[in-house]
Amino acid sequence: MHEGLRALTLMVAIPVSACSQEAASTARDVPPDVVVLLADDLGWGDVSWNAPHDVATPNLARLAREGLVFERYYTAPLCTPARAGLLTGRSPLRMGLVRNLGDSDAVGLPESEGLLPESFRRAGYATVLAGKWHLGDSPKEQPTARGFDHAYGCLGGWIDYATHERDGELDWQRDGTRVRERGWSTALIAREAVRALEQRDASKPLMLHVAFNAPHPPLAPPPGVRVDGLDAESARRATLALVVADLDSAIGAVVAAIERSPRARETLVFFASDNGADPRFGGSNGELSGGKATLFEGGIRVPALLWAPGRVEPGSTRRLVTHLDVLPTLASAAGVELDVPQPLDGRALWPELATGADARPVFAIERGGERRYAVLAGDLKLIETLDESGTASFALFDLVRDPGEARDISAERPADVTALRTELEGWLALPRVAPRSRKR
Repeated sequence: MHEGLRALTLMVAIPVSACSQEAASTARDVPPDVVVLLADDLGWGDVSWNAPHDVATPNLARLAREGLVFERYYTAPLCTPARAGLLTGRSPLRMGLVRNLGDSDAVGLPESEGLLPESFRRAGYATVLAGKWHLGDSPKEQPTARGFDHAYGCLGGWIDYATHERDGELDWQRDGTRVRERGWSTALIAREAVRALEQRDASKPLMLHVAFNAPHPPLAPPPGVRVDGLDAESARRATLALVVADLDSAIGAVVAAIERSPRARETLVFFASDNGADPRFGGSNGELSGGKATLFEGGIRVPALLWAPGRVEPGSTRRLVTHLDVLPTLASAAGVELDVPQPLDGRALWPELATGADARPVFAIERGGERRYAVLAGDLKLIETLDESGTASFALFDLVRDPGEARDISAERPADVTALRTELEGWLALPRVAPRSRKR
């Protein structure tokens, strides 16, 4: 393990120091801190509680044991729509963001969209982003123009972990200014998050979004580690496992910084992946079918948890939650009023987090001339495919009896197909805001 991350990881073993009564009283008088940890392309089978003999994620496994695990957490199947939904609480369908920026004419999140960090800032929170953005890179679209006081990391995807370059150009910035720094991106992002926790204004609550680019390709073993003597497929998986272990150590360092703080028990920590894994690069979605860029479970169902000592029961679980629900729920827990210009699609599930009713979310993706939509309703999922001519086909799956989506039951349950098609049509009829486009 390289030295920068080694120094951070050592913090995990440091016990929480006792807080004075005065510090504890002050902590209770300030709303809770909110920390959102996001991995990039981490699959269902890339965490140790779902694949215990394959990958090592002891820090995340500890948070899962001590917190609430989302057994069915759903997100968009690609980076840009996943982040757009998470930070707005609104369906990416409303914004025309069903592909990644760079893969379409869209070049940024619509300026009319309100980001939830803006509501936290209006409520008196300091707001910090450490890591990946991928929602636009013009001055009006960068994170410091969309609700974050400070931002550090990369604006796009596919950066090199060591050089921080994408397509030969540096993509590493602090508050909108490019900076060239030495270091592995995972360690640098963790270091920035730790700095934000340790140097924060104690009179203000903190909303910290830590968006790692790991384990997104281009993958390479972290510094000081080699993968030798394996066939190509095994080498890809071994490299992925090393990058994930490195990510887990970085998360452990961030959590250790939280635990050293007098506000340790006044902090809500949410963790998830932005979308499913891409098996071509060594990622695993376990028993789930498909992967990144698909609407099968492996593309949109990912590991997620909430760690909030004293606020959620250790070892508890929650059934169906989406990325649109995350910040409305955390805002409700923190007492933050979400003052946004557009209606939310996500739900505030606090305090009935473990017992609330399921949503009926819809997900979408466009590949070439083909469009696909998926709508979830309890145990069922309907996938509609529109080919280039506009001809529609449907597949219906029972996700409890058939989590691998091996058997299409649409012919057996036509009433359910009709009901879910009606649900989907309602979503597709919602008003939309076009993203900024290169054609303008």
